[in-house]
Amino acid sequence: MSVTLTTMTTKVRRRLADKTTRRDGTSISNPFYPDADITAAVNDCVRERQPDIIAQDKTFYLKTPASDYIGITNAVAASGLIIANEQYNRPTDFKDFVKLVRSDLPGYPVVKKVKHDEQEALKISGAWLFYGFYATYPENVTPTHETCAVVSGVTSNAKTNRLRILPAPASTSYTYRLWYQRQPTEVSSGTHEIDIPDEWQEVIALDAALYLVGTTNESVARLLSSQRDLALANRAKEQGNRDAGPVIFREARI
Repeated sequence: MSVTLTTMTTKVRRRLADKTTRRDGTSISNPFYPDADITAAVNDCVRERQPDIIAQDKTFYLKTPASDYIGITNAVAASGLIIANEQYNRPTDFKDFVKLVRSDLPGYPVVKKVKHDEQEALKISGAWLFYGFYATYPENVTPTHETCAVVSGVTSNAKTNRLRILPAPASTSYTYRLWYQRQPTEVSSGTHEIDIPDEWQEVIALDAALYLVGTTNESVARLLSSQRDLALANRAKEQGNRDAGPVIFREARI
């Protein structure tokens, strides 16, 4: 059962004692916390709690289907310091790298991820001496020496992060599949479902309430904080019952 933004807004208001209806049943048109503020708080808190949710369930934000790349065809055009066929744009909802595999080869061998400066060092030290041979006869050389790295740059005054594959794919027969953790989907309409597992509803509701009340009512903030800590303890207990090892959850912003 997923929770909608309307339901989550009601949960947050209940924890803040921010009523929208008087005792006589008439509506309060201007509650203390506007819907827009609660929506922004919920979206912020989901983003901040994503690492904790992934720690408990690595599959929830795992992008499915994964993103596929065709060597050369999907490469970023050569320009300045960008070398032809090496760099590939990451998906727009990319959050964290999981793995890159060669989808054109049996067994989908993994392309090892390294730091960008390590990639350069390997290239300079002559790791690609057999690059020409590999490009012509890929079936005779194992692909394990291929590496990928995340490289950053600035395009039109905006920072870009791309995947760089070395040696660069030699033909369009080289295909790759990227597995990654996606960004949470933000909500804006009451019917939109919050992008969290159901068991995290209480934590997000308390996080959002803390976010909103933290600078206005210290006593309520302390109460909500203790309730949030109890909800987090319950999530950690569930994790232990899954026999997946201990998990430490971070404090959320107040």
